[in-house]
Amino acid sequence: MCGVLGIYGKLPLKISKNLLNSLINRGQDASGMVWVDKYGVHQSGKYKGVPLGIKTPNESSKRTIGSTRYPTSGDREGYVETHKFAQPFSFQTSKGTLSIAHNGNITNIKELTDKKYQSDAEFITLRLGALINETDNLEYALIKFVDEFDGAYSLVGILGEDMFAFRDPRAIRPLIYGTNGLQHYMTSESSVLQQARVTEQSDLKAGELLYISENTVARKQLVEAKNIAHCFFEYVYFAGTASVIDNKNVYSTRLKLGEYLGLQVKELNLELDFVIPIPDTSRTASSTVSEVLQIPLREAILKNRSAKRTFIMPGVDYRENAAKSKYLFVDEFIKDKKILIVDDSIVRGFTMKYLIKILRDLGADKIHVAITSPPQRFACLYGVDFGTNKELIAGDGKSIDEIATIIGADSLTYISHDGLRKSLEMDDICDACITGNYPTPHGQLIKQKVELGIIDDSKTYYE
Repeated sequence: MCGVLGIYGKLPLKISKNLLNSLINRGQDASGMVWVDKYGVHQSGKYKGVPLGIKTPNESSKRTIGSTRYPTSGDREGYVETHKFAQPFSFQTSKGTLSIAHNGNITNIKELTDKKYQSDAEFITLRLGALINETDNLEYALIKFVDEFDGAYSLVGILGEDMFAFRDPRAIRPLIYGTNGLQHYMTSESSVLQQARVTEQSDLKAGELLYISENTVARKQLVEAKNIAHCFFEYVYFAGTASVIDNKNVYSTRLKLGEYLGLQVKELNLELDFVIPIPDTSRTASSTVSEVLQIPLREAILKNRSAKRTFIMPGVDYRENAAKSKYLFVDEFIKDKKILIVDDSIVRGFTMKYLIKILRDLGADKIHVAITSPPQRFACLYGVDFGTNKELIAGDGKSIDEIATIIGADSLTYISHDGLRKSLEMDDICDACITGNYPTPHGQLIKQKVELGIIDDSKTYYE
């Protein structure tokens, strides 16, 4: 999972960098930009950290792409040079230089190459470039690319001095187009367009190609949509609250998630003093949980504003250490109180376990937990960094009561699968991490091999 941004139309690189920085909710491990200079040359800058650290000249460019990296393949610990894992990547083709930024994950990369890449985006760029050389045509190359590559991929790219965006046939990861007449934007989230003061916007469809040249903006259904599967976790956690993805408002959806979750908790007849959100993603849902239960909401767990988003950090040790410095607490609403804490998910469980321990130490009487997604029991193969079943707290079939005991909660309520679907008001979602129903052929094959013991469940399956 990464954030991608493409801008066609003259804009100072400083502004482009600031817009890219608004996507750090999608990745903060590394950042990169490629821009076309006045001579038509693709220039690049990469930085291990957020986009504001990228060194760019004090000039404008008419064509710029960028990425914020959240590592799901390749180096996660920073032991290799930044340029080897940070996007975008470039390749010389018969049609000019190809530069690409990619959001998603390729599941069958081991079947396509023996070489180990620190980012699947690099292999995507090299292979698509080779296909362009073979066909001498971007459209034909992308059609062949779709036949070869299994997984999730939303691409923004520059080819020579033209730009394009392409969304995979299942539209697993978001990709949005917008224009203000002067600039054209291709990005992972509509919140970027809001900052750019763009009001005309639409989602790229599954299998759709957007191509922009000097005099043309063309959209084409390049390949047929297949088994459309929008990632539900975008709405639960990843996407910015102000974003609209596939015509679905993230904020409104999170309110609905809280409403359905609140109804489930209400059936338990718990004695509660306060509803407490774990910041920041669950704050929206917590408000409707509070309304349904008619229990006051108190933000007794506060986020240390200097802390990074722990879930998208590159390794377990990083996450554990960061979690310990991420939160501050308001004792008045915790000591001797019966509280319901609300969060978006419990993936590995160590952050929740740590928080509950602190709340116990602060004197909480009862600690109940409510979660706005169902238990995630299967690896995500499409761009979220839990690449094996084994690392998931619910991955080996534990009951909800068993998970509650592990994290130290007095009770644990996950939103039901039915409640999730009703909240999203969407049927065409990817919920493979909940159900094990992977929407792509190679994803299904990986699951079969894991079940048969052919694949080691302690390693990321697609690497």
